[in-house]
Amino acid sequence: MRAGKLATTLLSAALVVLAACEGGPPSGIDDRRVVVISVTPPSPSVAVGATVQLTATARDVNSDIVPGATFVWSSFNVGVATVDSDGLVTGVAAGNAIVDARIPGVAVTAGSASVTVTAAAAEAPDR
Repeated sequence: MRAGKLATTLLSAALVVLAACEGGPPSGIDDRRVVVISVTPPSPSVAVGATVQLTATARDVNSDIVPGATFVWSSFNVGVATVDSDGLVTGVAAGNAIVDARIPGVAVTAGSASVTVTAAAAEAPDR
């Protein structure tokens, strides 16, 4: 009986570690249904200090939208562009950044956009 309780405890601990490695708690989305995450627009351009809205969509094997997907957004170059929890990207400095959308607990590869941040337009001097 004692070995059974130990096995149950170890299994619970392993599941907690696995969830942490996957980027968070399960989303409630059936992992087998989602085959692709797409982000639009795929290659936006935004000026320093400006914003652009990205949208993520989860689709199944028939290309149908999987309802109820909640995405976690991240930027891989926060010195160039940041992204909030709703997919709103803000240009920080001129350059390029990859912005990803993932579904916690779903193993499919994240969808991404390649964001180009351009220098802010120079203001015309006062005359």
